[in-house]
This record gives sequence, structure tokens and C-alpha cells, in this order.
Amino acid sequence: MSGKARYEYSIVKNRAAVIFVLIILMAGLSGIFSGVFAKTTKTSVSGTELMKGKQFTLANMPYSGAYSIIKSYNGKKVTPAGVQNFEFTPDGKYVINLGVCRVGGKEHPLLTRCVRPWRNGAFSYAICVEATVLYGYAHPEVLAVTQPDRSKEVYNLWVASNPGKSYLGREITRLTYEVKNGKGMITKRVTVCGFKKANRVKGKAATFRGGKSPIAVQTAIDEGSNQIVFRLRMPSGYGVIYVAYTFSKLNAVLDALPNGGKYKIKKAGKWQTAILRCGIRPYDTFQSFDVSGNKLYLCGGHFKKSAGVYVVKFKHYPEGKAKEQVKSKVKNVSKIVTIEPKLRVSGKKLDKNSMEIEGLKVFKRADGKMDYYVNFIITGTGLRNTIGIYKFTR
Repeated sequence: MSGKARYEYSIVKNRAAVIFVLIILMAGLSGIFSGVFAKTTKTSVSGTELMKGKQFTLANMPYSGAYSIIKSYNGKKVTPAGVQNFEFTPDGKYVINLGVCRVGGKEHPLLTRCVRPWRNGAFSYAICVEATVLYGYAHPEVLAVTQPDRSKEVYNLWVASNPGKSYLGREITRLTYEVKNGKGMITKRVTVCGFKKANRVKGKAATFRGGKSPIAVQTAIDEGSNQIVFRLRMPSGYGVIYVAYTFSKLNAVLDALPNGGKYKIKKAGKWQTAILRCGIRPYDTFQSFDVSGNKLYLCGGHFKKSAGVYVVKFKHYPEGKAKEQVKSKVKNVSKIVTIEPKLRVSGKKLDKNSMEIEGLKVFKRADGKMDYYVNFIITGTGLRNTIGIYKFTR
């Protein structure tokens, strides 16, 4: 090859190399910018859409009246208040609810079981057939329901326990709730505890920044993706942290515990798949959350404000190798769902001044969209026949 030919070849080769490097850089920058400047999808749900999506009314609920299905507990008067959360049993037979009641001057969760109607609609009713005081348990904002065998009416109810001074639960107890001959009984109680060491550093159990313990623990379960997520609300200034684990493995350990047994979460570190620091929430309030795949659904709202859901994506790691992720700003939210609290209940027109969102459950549809189910605490109406479950799809 002549000197001129070698020179021209060198130019072509170098030019190709430069073009190749530029392509790589542009691809990388595109990925970076898509992460930094990812757009947040915003959508709203009107009161009209909520009303059209009404599934049923919880009827015959406990109330402070002569015909309440529960009036006393251990000889003391039971005064029911609002429903804080709800869940459907996987077999579709029941709606399980957790509300607040007062017994002997103190607040306790009130567990209710309603028979789910065979069809949904504005004039359908889920009749409450049983109420049970969970005496000594924590604020009833936490409720998840799983079912080991769909052919048997035996359910695992995941609730908050070991309340602190603020009545918020610092542990999660799994209640085995069995329905026999129309009567529900709690036959076993096991607890997940020790969330102070739910962090992992160099493969070992560790505390989070500051060495603080959570002041509140909540949970949500997605059996479809085989995960259980715990929300750890840390003391002021130390944030909110979500930790995810392989559900089937943690659940099997709890199955093996004796009644009353406790399991320290640090032992489950080998099954941990995510650690997410995320304190953002709609209207700066937290009411409940759910999980589906790699997304958290954070529900917030308050009287006189409004209601909404933040959808936050997070990454799963191989078991035991989770690295902390941070989603601390609203720009990290992939979807914002604004819900207009505006309904007609028992002939009354209600709005955000008398409605506060409480429970949230999400289910993924075959077409990839999500079904959202919500309920509200309503002031100015009785509890017996006014609590509705509403659905919308996004």
C-alpha cells in the first residue's frame, strides 16, 4: 500500500472510530437524560367517574346505635369510628376492613368481615356479618390479606402491632383468620419485628442512618411478583424507607413459627430485593400504599385538601444484594393521579370538606392498565350503611 493510500485509510479508520464513539456517547447521554428529565404523567379522576365506578356499599357496619352488631368487649362498651383500610380476600368471598373503635377510653382496631356481593354496582351491598376488636393492636392503617389455599376459608391478615405512644405500629403481625360455619376465629398470631436492622451494609444486617428505629411500620404484598414491602417511617429528620423481600420465603418462615412466635427481619436480609428512600406523598399526607411489580402506589389526602396517588418506580436487585435507591422529589414520580372527593351519599352531596381518602388497593389488568380501589372516611353521616368502595382505571 502506498503512503498516500495508507494516509487515506488512516483518515477513514479514525473517522469511523470517532463516529462510533459519538454513537456510544449519545446513547449514554440519552439514557442519562431520559432518567433525569423523565416526564411525569398526570391524570385526574372526577367525582362523576368515582360515582360511576362505585362497586358496593358496606352495609350493616358497626355503629353507635341500638342495632350495632357489636356493642361490648369484655364487658366494656365499644364505640366504633371510621374505616381506615380495606382488602378483598383472594377467593373473592369477603371484604375485610379495619377501623377504629374505643373500648374503655382507649383506641383499638376493629376488624369487620363483609360478604362480597355477587355483582357490583351503585345499589349493591357487602353485608357486614362480623366484628372483632383487635385489643391492644396498633392504628388500623395497615391491612393486607393473603390466602394459602383458595379452597379453604383460611386467610392471613397482616396488621400493625406493638403500638408506640402515637398509636402507630412498630411491628407487623400476621393473623391466621379462619371462617367455620359462618364464624371467624383467629387461630394463630406470628410477628415480624426488629425493623431497626432492616438495612444491609456489606452483606450484613445494619441500622439505617443515625441508628434510629422506625416509629411506624406498614406493609403491602404483591403475590403476583412474589414480594412483600415494608414501609418504615423513621423519626423526624430521618426519612421514610421502603424495603422489599421475597414474599414466599418470608411467609414460609412465619408458617413454621409457633403461635405467638416472633421473627427478626434482619434474618430475612438474604431475601431482600430493594431498599428505597422515599418520603414524598400526595398533599404531604400518608394514608396507605400498595405495590405492583416495580411500582409503589402511595396514597395521600386529607379533609379540605383533596386526594391523590403517587406512582413511584423502583429497582429490584438479586436477593441479598439490594443497594439503596433515593426518590426524594416529586420529579421522581412517574405518575400523579389526582382524585376529586365529590360524591353523593345517602342523598347528600359531599366534597373534600367532609371526605378523606383512606384505603387504596391496586390490581393489574390483562391489558396492562391498573384498577384502583379506594374508600373514604365521611363526616356527617352514619357508619352503618354509607361506606362505599369505588373503582377507577388508569
